[in-house]
Amino acid sequence: MSKQRFEDFKEIVELALKNEAPRDARLILVGRISYALEVGELTFTEAHTLEDLLGGRSEWQDAYEIALSGATDHSLYHLPA
Repeated sequence: MSKQRFEDFKEIVELALKNEAPRDARLILVGRISYALEVGELTFTEAHTLEDLLGGRSEWQDAYEIALSGATDHSLYHLPA
């Protein structure tokens, strides 16, 4: 795990927030952070820090459930715009 990798992600997140990136773009960043955690590029603490900058896990919980279940019926999950 590299401190530089965390700093790279942090810079990307800060730039996205500064430029008011749309929700879908921020969700892609959350996916990249989750993947980096999975492959050992980020620690659990680093991933949570980055996720918190993007609004915290509660912001993305519905999207995580859809991603994990494969559900495409949006009537089951009400994602905020």
